[in-house]
Parts: sequence; structure tokens; C-alpha cells
Amino acid sequence: NDEDGGELTLLCFPEHALIQEITKGIIPMKHLEIGDSVLDASGSFSQVYGFGHKDTLTSNVEYLELSANHHDDDSEVVLPISSNHFIFVLSRDGSKKRVSIRGGDVEIGDTIFLEIDGTPTTVVISKISMTYNSTGAYAPFTYSGTLLVNQIAVSSYATYSAHISHELAHWLLAPRRWLCRIVMESWCRMEEYTRNEGIATWIPLQMVEKGWELIDIFW
Repeated sequence: NDEDGGELTLLCFPEHALIQEITKGIIPMKHLEIGDSVLDASGSFSQVYGFGHKDTLTSNVEYLELSANHHDDDSEVVLPISSNHFIFVLSRDGSKKRVSIRGGDVEIGDTIFLEIDGTPTTVVISKISMTYNSTGAYAPFTYSGTLLVNQIAVSSYATYSAHISHELAHWLLAPRRWLCRIVMESWCRMEEYTRNEGIATWIPLQMVEKGWELIDIFW
């Protein structure tokens, strides 16, 4: 590992994935900036305080493509997402709870959450494929910890451990949110990223890797 990044790679979403910003409207991920407010999984707008990953240059990035048909007009919704990024689905145990799972754990038949023209609804995953021709990798962190990407409700977070949940990741980043919201907002807006991978430099990659290894061993 060199000074510009470790073996840990966070991907999340490509540059062409769409989000809805409060003043800019629907924009591609590559135009999203710190300080923008995006529509989140609750249907409210939540401010972006940073990016865990912002790689604007890498091409031919591998992403999952989760496809579903909207039952009202049979239109297809497609979400490009990395396999380690959290997405919200309807629990498979029949409890009708919204739970978070990794993109790579989504199965055909899973129910996901989205918002169409301001109306929350659900759709069922009908196809899962891979795409290899996407550019960039973006992981926006919002204060709520969620956002809508291509109208689909997703988490701000990714993980490499089966023991890290969306809720735990959101809790672990509480100090950073407090810092950016209350103490040093202007400093947070000047976030920098590693040259080779585009990982935010405030994320200690080796610490994260070792932390997840210890969680897997002792949890």
C-alpha cells in the first residue's frame, strides 16, 4: 500500500447515476457537490457533507445493474451499484420491514423502494446483471445517511464486513457529521481525495481494513 491508497476499494455509483438536487433538479452524480441537498429515502432533502469515494477518472468500472419494472406503466428502473454498497429492501421474513443489504446480496424477487414523481412505491427486482463500461465511482455522504439514486432508496454507505450494517456505519460517522455541521463546515467543503483511488483522505484506509478484520474475527 502506498500513500495514495490501500488495497481497500470503495465504489458505490458511477458518474451517470442520477440524483435529484433541491435547486439543480435531476443531475448526474458527477455534477454533485458538497453542500448540495439531495432527495433521500424519507422523501426529504438531505445535505451532502462529503464523499467517501470520488473517483472521476477511472473507466470501465464494474457495477451490478439491478433492474425492476414499475407496475403502473411497466417502465424499467435500473440501478448501477457496487456489490458492497447498501440498498434498502423489504425484509424477506414477512415482517414488511425495510432493511439494508449489500447490493451483491440482492436476489431476483426482492422488493426495493423508490419514489416516482414524489410518490413512494415499491418494485420487485426482475433482473440482475453486470456492466463493465461505466466511468467514475461516487459515494456521497448525506446527513440522513440515505439518498435516492435513479429514484431508488439506497444508503450512503458500503461495507466489506458481514457484521457492519447501514445503521452501524451511520452511527460510526456521527462525529464526522457533527464536525461538518457544527464546527468546521467550510473545512469539510475542501475535502481532498487520494490521487489513485479517489478515497477521501480523512478515511484511514488501513484502520478501516484492520477494524473490519477484527469485527469478523470477534463478532
